[in-house]
Amino acid sequence: MTRSELTFYLLFISCNLFFSCKSASNLEPIPNFSIHYDKNEIDKTVFLLGDAGNSDSLTPIFLSLKNELSQNPSSSLIFLGDNIYPYGLIPKEEIKGNKKLLLEKQEAKKHIDSQLKIVENHKKENIIFVSGNHDWGKDKKQSFVIEEQNYITEKGYNYLPKNGCSTPAVLDLSDNIILICLDTQYLIQKNKNSDCELETNEEIYARLDSIITQNKCKKVIVAAHHLLESESSHGGKFPLRPHLFPLVDLKKNLYIPLPILGTVYVLSRKIGISEQDISNSRYQDLRKNLFQIFEKHPNLVYACGHEHTLQYHKFNEKNPKKIWRQINSGAGSKKTFINKNYKRSFFISSSVHFAYSNYGFVRLDYLKNGNVIVYYYNQNGDVLYSDKW
Repeated sequence: MTRSELTFYLLFISCNLFFSCKSASNLEPIPNFSIHYDKNEIDKTVFLLGDAGNSDSLTPIFLSLKNELSQNPSSSLIFLGDNIYPYGLIPKEEIKGNKKLLLEKQEAKKHIDSQLKIVENHKKENIIFVSGNHDWGKDKKQSFVIEEQNYITEKGYNYLPKNGCSTPAVLDLSDNIILICLDTQYLIQKNKNSDCELETNEEIYARLDSIITQNKCKKVIVAAHHLLESESSHGGKFPLRPHLFPLVDLKKNLYIPLPILGTVYVLSRKIGISEQDISNSRYQDLRKNLFQIFEKHPNLVYACGHEHTLQYHKFNEKNPKKIWRQINSGAGSKKTFINKNYKRSFFISSSVHFAYSNYGFVRLDYLKNGNVIVYYYNQNGDVLYSDKW
């Protein structure tokens, strides 16, 4: 590399870092205000935990969540996809006597069993799993989702939507709250399943819109895996590390310096080479369609994982009557970088109100008077942030 080329490269990477990743630390939480109410004022408590499939033991976050569930025996818990890393639960027909694949499946079962351990004393009808991209397996096959679904439902828990489809699945959490589950991996991938009630994305979006409209007098939670806005890597925000050590994203501790290749990798992610990044054209189609639906239904909550963070976004804040919220709770067993460069101010508008780059989970309290309170917890069960509407 010539001196001029090196100078250009250093200038380029410096500009890229300045505009995308000022700091790898957590965003400063806005101090939560005091919220006072009795338990008998609660209509329903809902816990959210995503991307928990990389754990094989009762880690601090699992123990904290289990404790919260024991104190709230009528609460619901939604697992927001990527319930098994790295490639889901391998179907029997894929193994065909392959001992290596059999061992991988046994290891995968440990990951899902560790999550089931959290809820072993909870009412099974109050536990809901949705699938994420990793649950579809390496080659994104419907059979992987069905295998995981069967393993979970045979134990009495909910797995929605069913059979690797994305026909919106509805569950009444109370007389005043409905949960709608989607499989967003189905919506963003090229290959669709031919044996689903609704095959095309257009049919699925129309059904989703119809269900929400029919329940406009109720509180609505839409639960899926992929988030729609992000201050982390799926949203095109990266720290310095992948510019210099891109292989670490493929395998932990593989710190081989490849600076130019690393920057090419980051740029390819930013322009949408991966269908798992918001910049990808199919992901953009998902985002556009869900935004169009949600903007017609104020106070809706979109609960999601995918990004291994805790994030809280509010949309349409300039029109209080049309505000809806994205609650990202994907820090169940992994943690990733959070961008700190957004700096909400008078001059810079941003939908994000809170973001955290460590393990944690979320709690929603729906009160009988119609109010909703959200709490963001760290892995030790301490409240980091709260909001009320």
